[in-house]
Amino acid sequence: MAPPVVDGRVPKNKFGNLEVYVPTMVPRGGVHVAHERAAQAAFVLGVDYAPAVTGFRFQGRHGTAVMQGVVIPSEPEEAVRTAIAGLEELDAEAEQERRTQRALRLWSRFLKGLRIRERIWAAAAGEEEGEAQAQAQKDGDEKGKGRAEESDAEMEDAPSDVTEEYDLDEGGGFLIE
Repeated sequence: MAPPVVDGRVPKNKFGNLEVYVPTMVPRGGVHVAHERAAQAAFVLGVDYAPAVTGFRFQGRHGTAVMQGVVIPSEPEEAVRTAIAGLEELDAEAEQERRTQRALRLWSRFLKGLRIRERIWAAAAGEEEGEAQAQAQKDGDEKGKGRAEESDAEMEDAPSDVTEEYDLDEGGGFLIE
């Protein structure tokens, strides 16, 4: 049994921790806070604490101590638990900020790709559109609109190049000229 907590000082062994294999091993005047952020919260608040060794893990012939939480004086327990909640909240906000920044980077990349694609298509079709717009301006706004409507109607009835069937048997799948 460990000596009791006196004046807010948690007793420690020669390794700087406290063995708490069962709840009765927690010293009087102390409390075991089994949380991964407990040591950080106690350090931030300036509370004396001792890492709690709750068992051992054996792999082959080597035994490793399992640390789970800390032992702190019972008086600042509520403050430590509140600090733990605050640290978790900060982590959640930081994670949300990282996700937001990643989403913004992906959207930015997507929009840049769309702009590049638009410029490429505009350069390829620019000559044809430029001639059509010049002709429309010569004919006047009303005539230009009428021609655009006529060309749209013609395009709806025009046969598609995509659906044109080719005889694949003659060229083995290649187009013969």
